[in-house]
Amino acid sequence: LSDAQDRFPELIRLRDLDQALQNGASLLARGDLNRLDACMTRVRDLIRDGDDDAATALSELKDGLARGREAERAANRRRLKRRILVASAAIFALCLFIYYQVEIVPAREDAAAFDAARTQAERREEQGEFADALSAWDGYLNRAEGARSASDARAAQAQIRSHWDTADFERARASAMTMEQSGAFSRALAAWDAYLGRPGVAARTKQADAAKARIAAGWDASDFANATARAQASEATGDFSEALSAWDGYLNRADGTRSASDARAAQEQIRSRWDAADFGLAEASAATEGESGNFSEALAAWGTYLARDGGAKRRSDAEAAQNAIRSRWDTVDFERAQASAATLAQSGDFSRALAAWGTYLARDGGAKRRSDAEAAQNAIRSRWDTVDFERAQASAATLAQSGDFSRALAAWDTYLRRPGVAARTKQADIAKARIAAAWDASDFANATTRAQASEATGDFSEALAAWDTYSSREGGSKRSLEATALKNELLVRWDTSDFERARSSSTVMEQAGKFAEAVAAWDGYLGRTGGAVKAADASSAKQRLLSLWDTSDFERARSTAADKESNGDFVGALAAVDAYLARSGGVGHKRKAWKIKARLLPGIEKHRQAESVRSWAVVLQKTPDPDVVTRATDREKLVATGLPWRVRDRKSGIEMLLVPAGSYMRGSPDSDGEAASDERPQHQVTISKPFYLG
Repeated sequence: LSDAQDRFPELIRLRDLDQALQNGASLLARGDLNRLDACMTRVRDLIRDGDDDAATALSELKDGLARGREAERAANRRRLKRRILVASAAIFALCLFIYYQVEIVPAREDAAAFDAARTQAERREEQGEFADALSAWDGYLNRAEGARSASDARAAQAQIRSHWDTADFERARASAMTMEQSGAFSRALAAWDAYLGRPGVAARTKQADAAKARIAAGWDASDFANATARAQASEATGDFSEALSAWDGYLNRADGTRSASDARAAQEQIRSRWDAADFGLAEASAATEGESGNFSEALAAWGTYLARDGGAKRRSDAEAAQNAIRSRWDTVDFERAQASAATLAQSGDFSRALAAWGTYLARDGGAKRRSDAEAAQNAIRSRWDTVDFERAQASAATLAQSGDFSRALAAWDTYLRRPGVAARTKQADIAKARIAAAWDASDFANATTRAQASEATGDFSEALAAWDTYSSREGGSKRSLEATALKNELLVRWDTSDFERARSSSTVMEQAGKFAEAVAAWDGYLGRTGGAVKAADASSAKQRLLSLWDTSDFERARSTAADKESNGDFVGALAAVDAYLARSGGVGHKRKAWKIKARLLPGIEKHRQAESVRSWAVVLQKTPDPDVVTRATDREKLVATGLPWRVRDRKSGIEMLLVPAGSYMRGSPDSDGEAASDERPQHQVTISKPFYLG
């Protein structure tokens, strides 16, 4: 085929052209115009000059394609017309349906809703339920689809409101008339207010307001008549306050008063008659109380009149009557105080005698005869002072003779502190000074005797207390210098006695090996009350004892530690050394003690490890068995750890053996041909501390 194409290319073109023309004729016959167009393009590509028959055939194909295109367009136009007719018919049917749904159905529903609202409104109006009747029409007007007869519905509502207003007006007029006839004016006005405040507008407002004004006038006239009758009845029983309240009730009525001036005039007449009645009552009460001597109540009677509500019209007369009562009251109180004071002074009760005059001077309303009362008080005070001085003088003399100097001074102090002023102060002070001097001399002599007796028995503290008692005595000590000198001599003798006692006690305790008691003896002397005169000697002796005591404690600790260590008790040995290092009073052999402690610490650590093992295991065998651990060096390593060789775990019961610290070679050597790859390379392993394996 390749050679044929190369040698006969024209023949092959003609063959392809003929085949293309045949395909075009076949496509034209089937009416496949799209593929025919592609086939004609192929024919045009193959045609050459001189192919007349082929050109003619191509022209026929073109004509056939044109005719086919025209026929196709004609068929498309026919199909489009049919589709338009079908669509027009569908649109017309849809329009008819929409019109029915939008116009015919809503119109029928609106007519039905209108008829239902009218029926319901008429029924409610017949029952007098006008609000519900209006609501029925509101339901129609507010329907979601709209109201097509809205004007007719609003007209019906306006007619209902007119009927409703007429019914409410007639109801209010009938109710108000009934209430007014029964005297319930407030409820009559409320009936008209209910009409004026009705829902919607009250169409007959002027007629209702006129009716209210007529009722208010009748109500005012009725209240005025009631107030007049109530006031007259209350005044007839003497209850003027209630009579005034009757007129106040009228004047304060909520709807105002039409006869206010007449009511106020009636009140003024009542107040005038009330004042006259209260004045007469106060006058009679004051006269009665004054005759019985109850002047306070008599004044209170006039005070009640003067303080009455509304004021007192006869104030000057009442105040004049009060002044007359006060004058008479003052005269009676003065005479009573004079008689009482005289009686009390004669019986020696001067305090109450002064109080009697004091009561008069402090009386309510003042004391008109103040100067006479104060002169009488001064005379009583002078007489009282003389009696108190003579009593103190006699008592002090008796007490001083019996040695009771404190009470003797107290007798004079009682006089000096007496109520009021002591007129003979200088004489009392001289007598006190004489008693104080005698008391001081007596106390010095007593202190000397007591100190000598206490020192003789070795009780120096009691001897010093005797002189301290004298030095700190009340009122001071006149021979204080002499007492201080004697006290100092006593202190020196006491210090010497305590030093000798401490030295003797320390020597005995030292010989017995009781260094603490020996040191305590010297501490007792050094800490003695009042100081230690021979403190240097005592301190030197104390230091010598402390040094001996420290050496004795060290030797004891070293000996104890050696014994414990030899028995393997490192803890006890270390405790002995620690007890020495913690001793009170200092450690003189600290360096030696620490050297001993450093030697014991390794043994302590091993002991602690062994005790730790015993906390979780039971020791079965402490040292290794030579039959099991055959090499002596291995047994020595196990013993050196200080841990038991064979133990049993307390929880699991597993027996375990101790593995000491050391090094060994792990793995197989290269010469071992049977060793696996994970057994190489051979390397050294070090166990840093012992452990148990079981």
